Amino acid sequence: MSAAQGWDGPRRRGGGGGGGGGAGSGSGRGGGLLNRFVRLCGRPHLPGHRAPPARSGHRCVADNANLYVFGGYNPDYDESGGPENEDYPLFRELWRYHFATGIWHQMGTEGYMPRELASMSLVLHGNNLLVFGGTGIPFGESNGNDVHVCNVKYKRWALLSCRGKKPNRIYGQAMAIINGFLYVFGGTTGYIYSTDLHRLDLNTREWVQLKPNNLLCDLPEERYRHEIAHDGQRIYILGGGTSWTAYSLNKIHAYNLETNTWEEITTRPHEKIGFPAARRCHSCVQIKNDVFVCGGYNGEVILGDIWKLSLQTFQWVKLPAVMPEPVYFHCAAVTPVSPCGPGSGWAGGCGGLCARVCAHALAHTQKPPAGNRPDADPLKARIHFLGQISGSTQTSCVFRQWRRDTWRSRVVATLQTSFRGSATALRSPPATPSGPCG
Repeated sequence: MSAAQGWDGPRRRGGGGGGGGGAGSGSGRGGGLLNRFVRLCGRPHLPGHRAPPARSGHRCVADNANLYVFGGYNPDYDESGGPENEDYPLFRELWRYHFATGIWHQMGTEGYMPRELASMSLVLHGNNLLVFGGTGIPFGESNGNDVHVCNVKYKRWALLSCRGKKPNRIYGQAMAIINGFLYVFGGTTGYIYSTDLHRLDLNTREWVQLKPNNLLCDLPEERYRHEIAHDGQRIYILGGGTSWTAYSLNKIHAYNLETNTWEEITTRPHEKIGFPAARRCHSCVQIKNDVFVCGGYNGEVILGDIWKLSLQTFQWVKLPAVMPEPVYFHCAAVTPVSPCGPGSGWAGGCGGLCARVCAHALAHTQKPPAGNRPDADPLKARIHFLGQISGSTQTSCVFRQWRRDTWRSRVVATLQTSFRGSATALRSPPATPSGPCG
């Protein structure tokens, strides 16, 4: 079955168990606003301001002040803007959510905005949004393999002129910038899943397809809707799958940048819960050497759990916090610097066809003193999402995934101050013909 032909069918919703299916919901630590998602009241209704329509397959990133949301898909004609949306069922638009004011703003930009608006990859590099790949409509029939750049300060798009061997026209791939190079792994054409690894030198603008020194049997399985993390020496592949499978997190593949080889790393399970469930279409953020995995779909159940993986010990820890609803095909992002100073952070995100912002924060060490509670200032110790998110010491953003039963647009926040570590981020929008979200 091809990716374009596949469809995941009806899904069951799960609260967020581990691989063994029995994780706790996280009521064990803290109380009050700790380990809970709380609805955040933004101010999208000021004159001239509105919130983005519900969507799926979009991407988002965050800087210290804003969450940026690009693209997306919504097959509901009225929800997607009706006759005013010339790109229906896609969204050819860029939104900005300002953390301090809670105001959404659709950014007017100059230049050519890409038309591959679902399951593209998006990273923030300085003041520039870098967009690669993605698909238009029909899914898998109009994919991209160009790098588009939008300077958020000057609000201008440009096509990055590159040479060398470009990746195929794909979507659902994962992407990261490491030491001045843009790495792209996996993805699908809509019919074929990939295990290719490409690298773009951002100085010379030359693409190279990397050929690891491994036997074919030692390469990672072909996949899409996975996430990646890195420690400067290795790129770690987390989950993902095809329209008919989801890959385990018990063992993960890592690409060694120095030796040009793939390695398989056995992770360590949570002491009582075991390993997180296999999943694809999840979100992931990284803070230093901690990686946070949020939600996803394991082929049977939509997940709502949040896990932390240490890239030093490869120990899995399930966080007590649980998302308001299980989601997949969502994305997340984390702020580069905490607004609360060293050791604190925000996380946020946006999910499929449900436009909302959630905040979830994890203090790096201990609870703030009385009088400086995390709920005293909406700018402190929170993670902001558009849909779902997991938290940490920095701000991350996630956009919620599409729901069959309803499409909603709302703002949700999660407060967390008792955890040591980081926040979950967003990064993967719905993206393949193998699912209902693009």
